[in-house]
Amino acid sequence: MAVKVPGYPLKGNMGDAGTQGPAGPMGLPGAKGDTGATGATGPTGPQGPKGDTGAQGATGATGPKGDTGAQGIQGVKGDTGATGVQGVKGDAGAAGVAGPQGIKGDTGATGAKGDMGFTGATGPAGAIGPKGDAGATGATGPTGPQGTPGVAGSNATATPLGSTPGTALGTAAAGTSTNAAREDHVHPLPNGRLQLIGTVTVTETTLISLALGMKRMALTLTGVTTTDRLVFVPTGVPTAGCEAVNVYASGANQVTVAYFVPALGVGATYSIPVAVYRIT
Repeated sequence: MAVKVPGYPLKGNMGDAGTQGPAGPMGLPGAKGDTGATGATGPTGPQGPKGDTGAQGATGATGPKGDTGAQGIQGVKGDTGATGVQGVKGDAGAAGVAGPQGIKGDTGATGAKGDMGFTGATGPAGAIGPKGDAGATGATGPTGPQGTPGVAGSNATATPLGSTPGTALGTAAAGTSTNAAREDHVHPLPNGRLQLIGTVTVTETTLISLALGMKRMALTLTGVTTTDRLVFVPTGVPTAGCEAVNVYASGANQVTVAYFVPALGVGATYSIPVAVYRIT
């Protein structure tokens, strides 16, 4: 029922709602409100299906090395590869510091001094005698530190070995050959040297001797040839009044010594020991 209000027209009952009109244009967005308080975390939902693998990220820092695993079974040996090209040879490294010198060995015992022989005329130089025994080797000093390795050098070729006999001993010279000498090479002997053939002793016992001038005695000496040029050196003191003068080859394996003895001897025994050398 309608109610009459003084000064206003009579309003009827509300009719049925009409159809909704089209939406009006969106108004300007209002200012952003403050963020509300975070609500309580809800229960975790079921795990979704695995997504595609994303792009690989940057490599992380290397972790600590793990324990070495058990050695696997050795595989079949592969074929030997071709030999690679030889690298360039490095330069020789600097020499390492020399180690301290070892202790000097004891000097060998000195041999007994022989009796002084009769002084004769000075003869040609004798052959060099055998080298004496070496003294005991001293203790080896500690090894010095190894030098710094040198820079790689050029690829070298082996030094060729010589094929001609060595030259005779003579004036010292460095030489110009680029070949290496073999360890069993032998140099020819120089001319004019003395080669010991052996020793002989002129000895005789006489009942009565009257010597006028020089005497000669032929003696056996193996190794002498008739063309040898010989010299001699006394190897001991001749009997008083006796003296050897010269020696010469008087046959194969035979020498003759010329000597002087006292002019008169009764029951006399004399001895003149000499060493015979060949002049080469």
